[in-house]
Amino acid sequence: LQERLYSENPGMSANKDKNDPQYWISALNLVRHPGNEEGFFVEAYRDSFIVQNTSGHSRNIGTVAYFLQEESSEFSDETYLFRCQGTEMLFHHFGAPVTIRMFLDGINKSFNDVVLGQDVSDGQVPFYAVPKETWFTRLVQKQSTQEHKFAVYSCSLIPGFELQDFTAEKLYNLKLKN
Repeated sequence: LQERLYSENPGMSANKDKNDPQYWISALNLVRHPGNEEGFFVEAYRDSFIVQNTSGHSRNIGTVAYFLQEESSEFSDETYLFRCQGTEMLFHHFGAPVTIRMFLDGINKSFNDVVLGQDVSDGQVPFYAVPKETWFTRLVQKQSTQEHKFAVYSCSLIPGFELQDFTAEKLYNLKLKN
């Protein structure tokens, strides 16, 4: 997988403009995300070493996926939140900052925001680890002064990503359940 991702990409156009989302989509072999997440992704790495998770299930020790996310809709009860059984580590690579909105004390409590980005002098962080079992979302906020209307970031999970360890739900539905 890693060799395929970084080998010469015959589909790569002459577009070398890193400010164009199509450059990243082509260069990283991203595909439209099939789930409830916005944008594009590709699983870039899945370690072959197998471990047992806390539930006793076999999992790859780690995975990495690239994402390109375009500007998000306004945060509302219709926004999808995600929860992973493992810690999700996010790394910002290019473009607009990404707000990681987390509900650390429960869905009906206030949320905490961390801004993933390159401008550390403005309080952004290039890396953040979302604690396991935390409901969260990732938002590329609309800002008139923002140069880029998209973000490129990666996500690493330990143990590795498995769909059965992942939950996606609209905030509205989560509020009804709690």
